[in-house]
Amino acid sequence: MVYIFHEPLAPMKVYREAGFSKKYLAKLWVIDHISALTVKWSDYVLIPSEKAMKYYEENSLYTNKNYHYLPLMYSDEREERHTFIPRMYFSYIGTVAADHSFQEYLEFVEWAVTNNKLEGIRFMISTKSEFEIPEIIKNSNRVSIHKGIPMTDEEINTYYSSSIAVWNAYARTTQSGVLAKSFMFATPAVVMRANLNEFTHDGVNVVAIEDNSDKEQIAAAIQKIYEDQESFSTECRREFEKSFYYRVYNELFKKIIYG
Repeated sequence: MVYIFHEPLAPMKVYREAGFSKKYLAKLWVIDHISALTVKWSDYVLIPSEKAMKYYEENSLYTNKNYHYLPLMYSDEREERHTFIPRMYFSYIGTVAADHSFQEYLEFVEWAVTNNKLEGIRFMISTKSEFEIPEIIKNSNRVSIHKGIPMTDEEINTYYSSSIAVWNAYARTTQSGVLAKSFMFATPAVVMRANLNEFTHDGVNVVAIEDNSDKEQIAAAIQKIYEDQESFSTECRREFEKSFYYRVYNELFKKIIYG
């Protein structure tokens, strides 16, 4: 059995600092012990990032020594028609979660709309999660919201294609499917400097910030991307093709399995 271990457990203090409740931490503990059994029974364990490798190697529950580094792999869903979609939005795409810092994104949008910041740029929230929409956002024609129902693949692809940049300034992340998907569609991200990894390069395919509650800092990051969209987009596609496109790893995967 090949087990793609999406996210080995980080130290508990990381989740506490990200805002998780004690109840959720207990749930994580249970899930991790179940994951450890799956790890034990697997023939091969594939781990998708350097940070995840570090967490795996530091966790005594993970006893399987036949583990290998292999980034998340995607087919390329970007078609020529996606390249003609106008880029208008700074977007939050994905699940509303404490460690994804959705509240910080929401407060930033509220501030930007109230103070007429980033003229010419709109905002989009696309999530299957439910949340309460602040009145100033609800009444703004600068904000598009798609919430409460699952999104189709085509909808998701359109959202990425129409984004100038996406929010990836998470309180914590081991690796991010949102990041890989955004790079697929040549869309850069705003990230936390503390979360920079082997796939993200500040000023090249992302812009890193120090504090995801600092609204001026976020605005400056978006503006930087907005003013140099072509270069950022080119580098995002290059990173996708180098690091996340499944065909890149065909030979490595065969080597892992067959030796």
